[in-house]
Order: sequence, then C-alpha cells, then structure tokens
Amino acid sequence: MKDAVYLDKSKRKYKGNLHLHTTWSDGSQEALDVVVAFKDKGYDFISITDHDVFVRTAEYDTDSFIVLPGMERGGLNHVPDKDSGYHFGVLGDPTIESEKEQFHHLQSFEIPIPWEGSQSPQKLIDEMKAHGNLVIFNHPEWHLTRFEDMVQYDGFFCD
Repeated sequence: MKDAVYLDKSKRKYKGNLHLHTTWSDGSQEALDVVVAFKDKGYDFISITDHDVFVRTAEYDTDSFIVLPGMERGGLNHVPDKDSGYHFGVLGDPTIESEKEQFHHLQSFEIPIPWEGSQSPQKLIDEMKAHGNLVIFNHPEWHLTRFEDMVQYDGFFCD
C-alpha cells in the first residue's frame, strides 16, 4: 500500500467501496474474486471489511488499485425487536502514529456483547483509534435517529 494518497486539484474522482465482506466472515466470495470484480468495474480502491476480522493485505495492490486495510467491528445491542447492534468500519491509516501496535492481517476479535450502556460504542471507537485506525459508523440509521444521538460520540465518520 502507498504511504499516503494526495488528491490534486485536477478534480479527478476516485471510485471505491469501504464496506464489503468476503468468506473471511459472512461474505459469499473469496477475497481474490472480490478484488477482481471491483477492478473489472473500474474501482480505484476497496477495503475488505469483514466482520471482526482485520484484513491487511497489499498483495492485490497495483499502481491503479489499492486494498485499504480494515474490518467491520461491532456487537449486539439488545433492544427489543431490534437486535442489529452497532457496526463500525475500521480503516487502517498509515499516516496515524499510534503508541499501540496496528492490527495484523486476519487478526480476529471477539464480539463485545452485550453493550453495557450508551458509552460502550465510544469505548470501541477510542480503542480502534488508539491502534491507528479511522472509524466510520456503519448503518447509523439503526441507532442514531436523533441529532442528539449522533453527537454523543466523538472520533468517527458516518457512512
């Protein structure tokens, strides 16, 4: 993977996908098949974000296509009639300096269930960032239906 990507003022648009799964979790396709499919569709980048399995691989990178390291991290939130849980996109960022070790390829994580109060998602966000990652709140509409819900957590982006 390249150390940094700088977008110039040429107004070039980059096509990418930051939320997809392979057979390393609950996807139906092998990683190589996923990479080939997205390359064939003209994508510039993807991140394989399998559930609670960090994917860090540069073997599929070329001069015109990169696979950003990442995973989807989450847990179940036991809400009556709604057991979807919080899901966070976690993207490795080589520009973030961290005192903690970065996650390695196919490192797996236990699902923190159940969440213990409203601050559990914040603890997960903080822990992922401490290991040099960007965090994206996937599926925010599952839980963050009011503005007050959205602003209670710090350090993430919404997709």
